[in-house]
Amino acid sequence: MRIIYYIFLIDSDIIIKSIRMNHKIFKNSAMPHIELRYAKQIRGCSKSHTHEMITISAIENGKVDLILLDTNKDIAPGIISILNPNIAHCVEVLNKNSYGDYVLHVDTKWCTELQQEVFNHNNDFTPFSSPIVDDFEIYTQYINLCNKLLDNSTILEKEEKLIEFMTNILIYDSSQTTNLTVQAEPNKNEISKQIKSYLDSNFLNEITLKDISSKLDLSIVHIIRLFKKEYQLPIHSYILNKKVHKARELLSEDISLVDVAHESGFYDQSHFHKSFKRVFSISPKEYQDNLPKS
Repeated sequence: MRIIYYIFLIDSDIIIKSIRMNHKIFKNSAMPHIELRYAKQIRGCSKSHTHEMITISAIENGKVDLILLDTNKDIAPGIISILNPNIAHCVEVLNKNSYGDYVLHVDTKWCTELQQEVFNHNNDFTPFSSPIVDDFEIYTQYINLCNKLLDNSTILEKEEKLIEFMTNILIYDSSQTTNLTVQAEPNKNEISKQIKSYLDSNFLNEITLKDISSKLDLSIVHIIRLFKKEYQLPIHSYILNKKVHKARELLSEDISLVDVAHESGFYDQSHFHKSFKRVFSISPKEYQDNLPKS
């Protein structure tokens, strides 16, 4: 049977779908340090092999057996596996009802730099202490991250979600071994205000976390943590909120919805409609139609 593939280009993301196997792949030049593969059907792999990158995986339903050199580990919903680079392994499906396999490959150099930022050291890559994380909250964060990478969210949102998850998993792992200590945060109030000021001045542009980091000379990890702690919103949500409120101002003027969307930083009408309605519980058109007539 021939397998037919459709390729969708969404927000510069590349998502490949196979009709027969229902595969999805996230790979993007803006985030070259990761690659995500999702397969609805879990087939396993009988021959032992290795990956050069860090490999994080989880399943939606059923049970599989992760077979390592010296031990076997059962993987079920609520559990994720983390394999350090070049660890020989294979996977056996234990339950015929098993489905939904998320496999994320993370570049080791990128992870090393993240470790250095989180723990304030210049060491080489510190391997994860265990191939198994049996923690439902971490599992849920991972599944949410994978689904975010595969949807049509912006690269900023995907990158922020990735860094939050990887930071959490690094801190979780260090808490199991007590080998590393999280870096103390700088003057959080002043830094948070500087981040907010930068976002307020630039939210109509395509801001990246790297832009903010370079401007403030602060690591991306600390920017994400400090801002969310101070304002109870992730950076991408704050930017989206600014755009929606800018759109609300423009809707009072005699211009088209297309122009309102464009001038408030939205390049997709559907995204503009959905974002506006999420904040104001009314569509942009309904809002504009019900404004008092001068």
